[in-house]
Amino acid sequence: MHFFPPLYPDELLYSALARYHNYSGNESFKKTMRDLFGCETVCSVTDLPCNLDVLASRIPGKVISKEKLLYDHTLMPYYSHFIPSDRLENIREEMYFSNGRSIHMLVGLTANGVKPPKNLRYCTVCAMNNRAQYGLAYWHRAHQIPGVIVCYKHKVNLREANVPYSQRRNKHEFVPLDTITININTEEVIVENYLNLFIAQNSFYLLNYNSEKIVRKNNVRNIYLKEIQNINMLSVKGRIKFYKLIPSFNNYYGRDLLTLMGSHVEEDKQHTWLHKFLRNSDEVIHPLRHILLHGFLGQSITSTILESNSSSTLVNPFFNGPWPCLNKVSRHFGEKVITLCTITRCSDTGKPVGTFTCECGFVYSRRGPDTSEGAQMEFGRIKEFGDVWKNKLWVLWGDEKLSLREKARQLGVDPKTVKRQANLLITDTNIYNGTLKTLNGFIQTRRNEWIFIKNEQPSPLRKSLYNWLYKHDRNWLMQNKPNNMNQRSNKNRVDWNYRDENMAMLVRETANQLITIRQLRITKAEIGRRIGYLSLIEKQLEKLPKTKRELEKVVETTEQFQIRRIDLSIEELMRNNEILKVWKIAKKAGLRTDVLNHLKDLIIKKIRLNSSI
Repeated sequence: MHFFPPLYPDELLYSALARYHNYSGNESFKKTMRDLFGCETVCSVTDLPCNLDVLASRIPGKVISKEKLLYDHTLMPYYSHFIPSDRLENIREEMYFSNGRSIHMLVGLTANGVKPPKNLRYCTVCAMNNRAQYGLAYWHRAHQIPGVIVCYKHKVNLREANVPYSQRRNKHEFVPLDTITININTEEVIVENYLNLFIAQNSFYLLNYNSEKIVRKNNVRNIYLKEIQNINMLSVKGRIKFYKLIPSFNNYYGRDLLTLMGSHVEEDKQHTWLHKFLRNSDEVIHPLRHILLHGFLGQSITSTILESNSSSTLVNPFFNGPWPCLNKVSRHFGEKVITLCTITRCSDTGKPVGTFTCECGFVYSRRGPDTSEGAQMEFGRIKEFGDVWKNKLWVLWGDEKLSLREKARQLGVDPKTVKRQANLLITDTNIYNGTLKTLNGFIQTRRNEWIFIKNEQPSPLRKSLYNWLYKHDRNWLMQNKPNNMNQRSNKNRVDWNYRDENMAMLVRETANQLITIRQLRITKAEIGRRIGYLSLIEKQLEKLPKTKRELEKVVETTEQFQIRRIDLSIEELMRNNEILKVWKIAKKAGLRTDVLNHLKDLIIKKIRLNSSI
């Protein structure tokens, strides 16, 4: 080979080899292959040509390296970012030194659903500018990337030439762009479709970002999961809500565009490319699909490539640990010593609930997400107090000089909690033997307490004492029973008819009171609590037919409750002489966006009805 044509910016190697064939005057393509590769059986390949080491060694003066051919004039850089490093090394070796029979399989292009272009493509503006600058038009790499249908630079639609991208009749054939009739006088219209331009520009970035750093797959997945978490499609346990994600993804791009890209996701299937990638499958995902997912999540491929080489973790709704111990009697109170945080989902609100477990035995929970790190010094509920806290409680409980409120302050809880936990401690002596001198002394203490309270009204403390003494000192207890324990009850049998009529009346009256309260839904539980018969309503309702019928009349469904809130809000706005607006009513009624969308027509009808009065 006595010469080799110059390579232009973004020129496809296929294009340069096509120009060599034209300039050489060779009558057959096989003769050209022998010049370029020293072998007639090499095929002309558009995207991932091989035997690059041989070609570079035969170029006169060896002025173009095999690395330059690979990174500046093939599509390999576009695919390289999301391929594991060991496989990428094999691919480079294949392109440098072999005939490339398995190259497309190694890259993961044989069965991924994304089809290559049918024909080679060009931008008429690029062709015109190339002719003005270089005296000829050539095939651009950026125009041959799967999924790219507009020019990233000039924002015009690409045109298809009558030159097959692959599977040509003559597998050795090269066709230069300059031999194609190009109508460069036609005034091109700039594409307004943002999605097509986004795909083209991000594809161009992948093609030209020639960093040696490989994108870490787990980090990229975590970046995606962060964004999915931000749009509330990730559960608190890290499960992806595909039933929401897939329809939203399909609606964002539209079925036609996704079908054109070979990336439409079937909503009723569980093993789509989206499932495989986000579930951390070992399969290589086509770069086009990475770009589509970025667009849907509102991200650019640039930031992900840069972020992926640093550690990336999901956003913790309670910030990253360790977290502080909130056991007020512990030596490490307020210090960040907790490393175990279990996150669950609140069944009422759907918000994350963090449960924090300390080595001192203190376990507390808090509903998140935390809005600031200062929220870490708060808890919603104590699940376990632990031995350290209980030992302190026992010491304080025996100190008669301290008021109940002071004991509660030192323990970091309210007075009711102190009483309740103290009552529970009475039934367990094993933990507190170190505080007491002997078991006999402890029994005597319990006897004295029983004598003091045995004739009082029944209470949790009295019941706990009775149970403990019954277990540990039964003979003495039988001799010191309360005065009224042997008295038989003379209660009459329940008159269920009377009770039913009385309860039905109470249900009606209570429902009439609740119907004016906007914040409360009328439910069986709410009515039962207010009339003091919740247990009967839950367990004996079949014996109360009138009450049951009355409840069926007044109990609200969720939608009925929402409509009542709307009516009450309209009444309040009219009393204040305010103009009835949909947004005002929705805000005052506390309607979520999805509920507002469902009831918007009803609200408009109610506005018209009240406006005509």
